[in-house]
This record gives sequence, structure tokens and C-alpha cells, in this order.
Amino acid sequence: NLHTGVAVKNHVHMGASSTAEFTTLQLEFKYLSIITGNDKYWKLVESVYEPLYKNNNLLTSYNGLIPIYTFPDTGKFLGQNIRFGSRGDSFYEYLLKQYLLTHEPLYYELYRHSIDGMKRHLLKTSKPNGLVYIAERPSGLNQIHSSKMDHLVCFMGGLMAMGATEGLPLSKARTMSWWDNTREEDFMIAQELTYTCYQMYAQTPTGLAPEIVVFNDRGSAEYTEFHSINSEWWTCPSGDFAIKPLDAHNLQRPETVESLMFLYHLTKDPQYRQWGAEILDSFVKHTCINCDDPDSITYTSLHNVIDIPTDKKDNVESFWIAETLKYLYLLFQDEVDLTKDIFNTEAHPFPAMNPEILKELNLTTGWSI
Repeated sequence: NLHTGVAVKNHVHMGASSTAEFTTLQLEFKYLSIITGNDKYWKLVESVYEPLYKNNNLLTSYNGLIPIYTFPDTGKFLGQNIRFGSRGDSFYEYLLKQYLLTHEPLYYELYRHSIDGMKRHLLKTSKPNGLVYIAERPSGLNQIHSSKMDHLVCFMGGLMAMGATEGLPLSKARTMSWWDNTREEDFMIAQELTYTCYQMYAQTPTGLAPEIVVFNDRGSAEYTEFHSINSEWWTCPSGDFAIKPLDAHNLQRPETVESLMFLYHLTKDPQYRQWGAEILDSFVKHTCINCDDPDSITYTSLHNVIDIPTDKKDNVESFWIAETLKYLYLLFQDEVDLTKDIFNTEAHPFPAMNPEILKELNLTTGWSI
């Protein structure tokens, strides 16, 4: 309550908080402490991690993977639903980005645990063409996986590429003393995930991705329904994924073009610009309103990505401007140094900090594993 200052629990989910929400403030608050010299902001956002890891045996019981709800008074998880989509995504993003911002080794170690856990429990491929995707475990790590993947998960291509190279061009990163087979594998997966997310655009009639797809995976919970003759799901031409009717909308999300931007500047491979240009052209072709009037032209979300002409929603999300267009702009810039600027989850850049300055300000990680 902003008037009284009293904290109010979530009104649903037994009062549990979305795990991603309280682990997606750290870049902003740590930077605030750096520029004000007041360490209280740093300490507040740092304090959530120790109970999260220790009260749940997060590294051993969960292999660094988090259920998507957490009780704020105990730090313990509610349920076993583990996914890299909504309510989970930016927890993993901010583990790495805290390391890139402040160079605190602990956060790379935590990121490493989570990525290794993801590769062990969630990384899957589709049939028949082996598109790499990140599955969900709605009932825990030991139960059957779901082959559903949110468009939100498409940030992982860029994140894993940055985790492998730390923002250096790939050719230079491979010469560093810390480069190893694990980082090489991470970068390969980053490229494969980004290709999958590009296919989520390229194979639809509009050239735009839906909010969610379901992959054709024999071991998944959805496999029988995927192949049901009575299914209302739309199946892509290659047969690798399908779209449920309620998941076919497009909100102009940024995650795929975000990964394209990172991978282009790390590799200079022109295919990433080509894919970005195709996606931009599809947005212009199918989401534009008042296209012939430069003074009133705008873009909107779509009810679905299958029907042409498109059924427009008459709304625009803030991230279309803040992220999607910004990442497309940066994709086509020639001088982008990813070692100097760390982009938060809303695409705002923060300058990478000098560890000596943090030491002078006595801003350090307040816990260890």
C-alpha cells in the first residue's frame, strides 16, 4: 500500500508471490545504490536470495531450477511448477546480468547451476526436424514434461550467448582462458534456440509468432492430443509444433528479436539480420494501422497469427516500443559493445560497473552458498 507503506500479500495463490517478480529488481536497485552511495537499495534486493536458496535446498533438490511461486514470509516455494516462461523467466536472466553488471562471481556460479539444471531436465527436441526447445515441468522435475513453450522463453538464446561469451565477440571469447567445452555447448544451444524461435515466426501464415506453441514431442504430456484427429490445434507446415486456438494471439513481444540482436553482434553472422528484417516486414505488413498516413500510423496486437487478413486487437503493449523496436534498431547498428552495456529485462541499458568502485562503496554480495 503506497499510502501506508504496509506490504500486502498476493490475493491469490495462497498469498505466494511470483518468483520472477522479486528477483527482477536487482539491476535497478543495485545501480541506484551505486549512483546515490546509499547501500540500502542494494541490501534490500540482495537479501531475497539467501532464503530462496537455503530454505528450499535450491541447488540440490531443484538443480538450480525454481518453482514459479514463493511464499514471501518464509521464502519457501509453493507447488512444483517449473518453467522458463511467465513467472520464472527473469529469475534466470538476472542471475547472469547481475554478474555482468557487477562481476560478482557468485552470480555466475548460480547462473551456471541453473543452466546446467535446464540442460539436464528441460532441454528437448521436436519431431521430425529436431527443433531445440525448453520444456516445462508443471508437476516437478520427476514428473512428465510439457512441450508447451511461451514466446517469452525466446530470450534464452540471447541470454545463453551472453553467458558463454560475457559480451565479447565469439571469436575473441574463444581465445580467453575461461573458455571451455561447456561455454561452447552453451553457445551452440543459444543458436539452436534462436533458430527455433525464428521458425515460430517463419512457419505461420502471417510470419508472426503466437504467444505459445506446443512442440511435437513423443515423451511429452501433450503428444496424444497433438496427434488427435479431432484436435482444433493449427499445425505448422514442418509438423514440429502446433498452436492452440487460445494461444494464437500476438502481442508484439520482443524476446526473439532480442536474441537476434545479441547473436548478430556476437557473431556478425548476417543471417540474424535477415531473420530480423523478415520479422519486421511481417509486423509492418500485418499489424499496421493507418499505414498510408505518416501522421497517424501505428501498430497493434493481433487476435491470431493464422488468419489473413489479420484480426487486429486495437491495443499496443508498452514493450513494443520499449523493447521490440529498440532491439530491432540495435540489430541494425554497426557499433554495439555488449561488454559495456547490460540490458535489463525491459531493454534499458545499465553501464557495466568497475569492481574497484563497488569495493570503495562497500557494495558486495552479502551471502554465499
